[in-house]
Amino acid sequence: MIDRIKGYYKTLGLRQLSILSLFFTAFFLFAYIAEENVLENETKFDEYIQAVANQYSSKNLIYFMQYITFFGSSNFLFPAYSILVLFYIQRKKIFYSKMIAFIGLGSLVLMIVFKQFFKRARPQMSYYDQTFGYSFPSGHTLSSFVFCVLLSFLIWNTTLKNGWKYLFVTLLAMLTITVGL
Repeated sequence: MIDRIKGYYKTLGLRQLSILSLFFTAFFLFAYIAEENVLENETKFDEYIQAVANQYSSKNLIYFMQYITFFGSSNFLFPAYSILVLFYIQRKKIFYSKMIAFIGLGSLVLMIVFKQFFKRARPQMSYYDQTFGYSFPSGHTLSSFVFCVLLSFLIWNTTLKNGWKYLFVTLLAMLTITVGL
């Protein structure tokens, strides 16, 4: 029994270390992007992305990407968070429902604070003119990332077989990467 408890705490420590490593990697990557491209007002990255996008852009691709970015929009996320909260309330898992609501609202506040802090104007993209507001960080990308990580956490803590868990988490990672693109 004591060996089992020691193994649990050893695993818990590895999990926490992995989560902290991922957090700090993401944080430093965000800080690097913010420093190089936003705070120094560099446009090389934007110009490169625009050149690549113009090279591969088509009406069908733009339509597809508009469809994908829907999953990072408030039109999708507000109902999705609400359904999750209600689902866990119905199952009498109040901690999960509060956590989901806090994460959803927290990511919205974080995005607003970051956008107001950086106040980065959107680059003019010749292939798509329907954007408004500040561009950094991307609200759709940040929101879809937070939601997909939350869903991954919730899926991982179910009784599904590991194969299904890996599949769903991989699909959610691909979705958030596609929204970011």
